[in-house]
Amino acid sequence: MERESAAGNWHLVRGQYETQIIDPMMMEPEAANGWLDSARSTLHLVLTSQSPQDFQEMAAHMVAESDFAADIKNIVVHSAVVGGGFGGKDHSIFPYYGLVAALFGTAPVRLANNRFEQFQAGLKRHPFRMQNTLAVDRKSGKFQALVAEMQVDGGGRQNFSPAIAMVGASAIQGVYYLPRNDIISVANQSMNVDSGSMRGFGTLQTMTAMEMMVNQAAEELGMDPIELRLRNAFETGWRNTQGAVPMVGVRYREMLERARQHPIWQERAERKKIFESKNPGYLFGTGYAIATKDYGTGAAAPSSAVQFDPEGRLSLAVEFMEMGTGIGTSQSLLLESVLGRAAEHCEVGVVDAWRGLQQFQTESPYTMSQEHQDQMSTNPLWTPVIGMASAASMSAYFQSHVTLQAAQILFQQGCCRRPGACGSGTTLIRRSCSGRTASSNWRDCRCCRWHDWRRKPTATAMSPA
Repeated sequence: MERESAAGNWHLVRGQYETQIIDPMMMEPEAANGWLDSARSTLHLVLTSQSPQDFQEMAAHMVAESDFAADIKNIVVHSAVVGGGFGGKDHSIFPYYGLVAALFGTAPVRLANNRFEQFQAGLKRHPFRMQNTLAVDRKSGKFQALVAEMQVDGGGRQNFSPAIAMVGASAIQGVYYLPRNDIISVANQSMNVDSGSMRGFGTLQTMTAMEMMVNQAAEELGMDPIELRLRNAFETGWRNTQGAVPMVGVRYREMLERARQHPIWQERAERKKIFESKNPGYLFGTGYAIATKDYGTGAAAPSSAVQFDPEGRLSLAVEFMEMGTGIGTSQSLLLESVLGRAAEHCEVGVVDAWRGLQQFQTESPYTMSQEHQDQMSTNPLWTPVIGMASAASMSAYFQSHVTLQAAQILFQQGCCRRPGACGSGTTLIRRSCSGRTASSNWRDCRCCRWHDWRRKPTATAMSPA
């Protein structure tokens, strides 16, 4: 880089960038209720956690290694509606304080942070300190290399710090193609408050720095900021900084072109002139940034159960927590597209129901070898991962996908074929479709309709009663 820069071929943008510790500021601070039912040898805990299934597993290990092991045979985790999370309630240590308090308490115990206590001790966004250099070809405006060194402050406990450091390093490239890169990211322990998986998971810190460098490069090279981005936009099928080819199509150029044609961008110089002439002492500016964020973790394991009860009522159960994302409402409404009606009831935070599937997992889905995966795939009960924590980026696609799949299976295989078999309520009737491919939803199937046994059948088979 230095040689090419000295020769006048590359322009170097250097900078040190720092982000601060940030509190998720969820609406409801963390809380835990717990009581020991000695007569039934059962420990009950009511939590506000994004990952109750992980807590239940770890709680069992804690109790098994304690003096209470002989007195407790069951641990029941009641997953309350979570009043916001943003990652701040994912793998937090707070529920374990509630567990310990319940074990030693002589009566039901309630722990609840107030806002200041949550601010003092709750999980935070990781602060990053970055030393970056971006090399740009002076003639073509093409990015030639990126060198980045990141120091990530994880606080006193590890939590997700190694993963945050890794994701931050992989995300710094943003929407750009970088033919050469040298990216180092190190997670460090410190005396600061614990940092965790706050929304963005390390990407916001590094992508923000990248966008600042791109804007600086455009200014120093005398180029339009969007034009510089267009010259370096990543294309479908290209390799990223890790050498991998994303499995999805990208449309960065389309978004950049639309932004460049927008009046806010086209008229920015004139608007700046008008504003500053009318408001002496004030400055006016129009900036642009674009970033891309993956969704999911690479180990998605959503679960969903769709069923009719004997009265024909449609209900739904999902593993995901309700933490302000509207999961209960959105998943219930999804059923309408397949079964013709939304669920009358949606139970969230369901964990134990899936044990009937008898699935098991072995190694970490992030580190297992392809050989191990191929070997275990011969067992139909094996799965890379059984459960997953709830996150805003996971419900929109992953949980919705499995809910729709469950609804389609119920429609194609389980809907009532014999009138009267579902009692006196309203239910969906599917007659035999011999000689035809089974439809995936009730609208496309002429043999299906909603029918209320308490009234006469509808005249139009495709319309609900």
